[in-house]
Amino acid sequence: MSFKLVETKVDDDKFISCKDFFHPIRNKKGISSPIKYDMCEFILCLLIGLKNNKREDVSHYNLQPSFAQKYIDEYVEIKPLITGLILSKIIKINGVDRNEKEKVKNIMKNYLDTNEPTSFKKEGLDIMTQYYLGGYCILLSEFEGKPPVDVSVFFYKYNKLLQV
Repeated sequence: MSFKLVETKVDDDKFISCKDFFHPIRNKKGISSPIKYDMCEFILCLLIGLKNNKREDVSHYNLQPSFAQKYIDEYVEIKPLITGLILSKIIKINGVDRNEKEKVKNIMKNYLDTNEPTSFKKEGLDIMTQYYLGGYCILLSEFEGKPPVDVSVFFYKYNKLLQV
């Protein structure tokens, strides 16, 4: 199981891929940006989706082949935080009270796999992808379907979305 970025939306010719959206503000020659890797794009969108409790149905989108099977070195330290955030959302989705230890343990058994580099079974990674897509759609809407042209403008709007 792996991380993937969205390429297209089914039946939407105006939808731009995540790579195309971030391309103008990604770190490259002549531009200094903290957005350096595909994982940066994924995590930025995921956090917006989680913050705004926005998920998208993956079947309405075409995803690129995976860009990573595991967290890249720069993101390994946040893996437990992301795992906890996703697990918290899964518990809420299933309508389980966090104090119901047996039910929480069952959810953990059903969604987590310590042998997987992402810590999730397919079902857990699918939910993570749904939140990533939700966050990406929020960003697209914030930028009116067009890529940001300046990294400072991107982070200004991004921070506002996190504060909502």
